[in-house]
Amino acid sequence: MASTNQVQDAGMQHPILSIMIPTYNRFDTIKATLRSAINQQTDYNYSIAIVDNNPSNDSRTRYRRLLNEPAFSSVKYYQNSSNIGMYPNWNKCIELATTSHVTILNDDDLLSVDYVQVISQTIRSRPQYAFYSCNVELIDESNAIFRQTVATKLKHFSQQLCLSLQHKDSYEVHPRDYFFANRHCGSLGIAFSRSIFLKERGFKQSLYPISDYVFCTTLATHYKTLHLCRTLASYRIAYNVNTDNSSWIKSLKCDYQFRQCILDVFKCRLPIYHAFNFLKYQYGVAIYSRLFTDDTKQSLKTMLMSVVRKSTVYCPYLVVFVIARALSYFALRKTTAPHLLQRFEY
Repeated sequence: MASTNQVQDAGMQHPILSIMIPTYNRFDTIKATLRSAINQQTDYNYSIAIVDNNPSNDSRTRYRRLLNEPAFSSVKYYQNSSNIGMYPNWNKCIELATTSHVTILNDDDLLSVDYVQVISQTIRSRPQYAFYSCNVELIDESNAIFRQTVATKLKHFSQQLCLSLQHKDSYEVHPRDYFFANRHCGSLGIAFSRSIFLKERGFKQSLYPISDYVFCTTLATHYKTLHLCRTLASYRIAYNVNTDNSSWIKSLKCDYQFRQCILDVFKCRLPIYHAFNFLKYQYGVAIYSRLFTDDTKQSLKTMLMSVVRKSTVYCPYLVVFVIARALSYFALRKTTAPHLLQRFEY
């Protein structure tokens, strides 16, 4: 892995959480990301660092100029000596952190003002988990919030109802939950135990673009993980290399293969789960094959919701989802499963 030069350093005493920001040529959005990390309303100490995957002198000069501003003077800055790739740069973020727990905040996403307070309190009171996740809202280029689909609303309603009846505001994540979807938006909002992350060797670049999906599922299979039912972060969906048609279709195919791997690991042969996996893939293809052929003058949010409403796969997908989800508490029981990272390759 490439060596890393520390260019600017400012520390805090004994923080338990680091906010690490991997970046590559995102000067247009990183200021807002930094402000969301800096403007935390918390009693806890924490540290913030940028890990720049652009090795150029121009990038270093621009960040030096930015971090000389009083508002950003407490932020550390590291620069890789070469472009090591997205997932290796995320791993580098964890390696460079000096705290017991680390969250990776990508350079166009945002944290809510109480993220550090809530996560730090939870870590202090319940330190046994491999990671702590939270609800995430989706925003577009103008920070407008995406409207939730019916499936998402049903999922959140059922979660809140169950937790309310149990007088809880969080729950331990079961590996079955990852069969139905990648529960996270990349690494956003997840506070990883640094020691467990390093023990499991982090994200694998060979599993791009779903290495985060595979890694988090692996942790949930072999460790205890906790999800907080609070919205503490915002994930920006915008036009970039990861939102063109071919990238989405590749991601959908990888998701499909990984869900098949989960079924194999849990020895689940019920036809409805294979039907769900197939319909989920077809539903995704139906959306993203049309998404970027519509009028590109529309906002991404408008385009996405328009395509969802036109999809003929949505209703059967939703019906199968509800049935499969209800049966999952009996059909996808947690077992001493083989290591998913060792089982899954493509």
